[in-house]
Amino acid sequence: MPYIGRSLGDGVRARYIYAATSGQTSFSGNDANGIALAYSDTLYMDVYQNGVLLKPVTDYASTTGTSVVLVTGASTDDVVEMIVYDSFAVADTVSAANGGTFTGNMAMGGTLGVTGITTATGGLNVGTIKEATGSTTAITIDSSGIVDAKVPMFHATRTQQLTTASPYVCLFNTVVFDTDSWYATGTGRYTPQKAGYYYFVGQWSLATTNTSYYLSLSLRKNGTQTFNSVQYGGASTYPRPQVSGIFHCNGNDDYIDCHVSFSGGVNAIWTDIQGNNFLGHYLGTGS
Repeated sequence: MPYIGRSLGDGVRARYIYAATSGQTSFSGNDANGIALAYSDTLYMDVYQNGVLLKPVTDYASTTGTSVVLVTGASTDDVVEMIVYDSFAVADTVSAANGGTFTGNMAMGGTLGVTGITTATGGLNVGTIKEATGSTTAITIDSSGIVDAKVPMFHATRTQQLTTASPYVCLFNTVVFDTDSWYATGTGRYTPQKAGYYYFVGQWSLATTNTSYYLSLSLRKNGTQTFNSVQYGGASTYPRPQVSGIFHCNGNDDYIDCHVSFSGGVNAIWTDIQGNNFLGHYLGTGS
């Protein structure tokens, strides 16, 4: 722990012992143990003669910081003893028990632990923010102020025709990216492991320009239709509806998928990657 007072070599209490000669009044320099007399404040010094405490001014003078002068000369072999206590003043400090304010700059060489709320009214300069355990970077901020946060997100597509009778779950067989591996190509389901709100978009295409055909595309939560979009074919266009929506997922038990149904005997999707997409990302807890 930090040491307050004189150096450890001197201590906070010093004892000086002198053996007087006949009529000696002044005592200074090295004592019987070779320690030179020194004091800084006479209020923190006691002077004894043969074990009797002397009275300042009346019995002795101590004004120089290095000597004690008796009013009455000592006898031969009298023991004159000075006990000097160190004095110090603690100023410009912040109380550990009651708190306070640092008005100057302060640097930490190690880890700063804060239990309560941290308020930074003048701004907070950080480059990275760790997650709760401190082992993984959750947010980075570069020199231009761009924030990069870890957000669960995915994008899957379908690049092959699917010849399955209507209706069916859209199976997007190619994963473009999936930051947390929560999408399953075998089931077409995205199963978030973190509770919160998510935004999803689905697109699906029907391989016909017949105006009598339509394609209905839905986003479902746990098999229940929540958002739906319908588009009919045209003379030169394929039915290609797009549906989007926001879902709240509890984490690890809820799943989201796309479900399609269409009219007529056409049961194949168009092999255009731009027309068959399933994607989404995490929005937050909403609190």
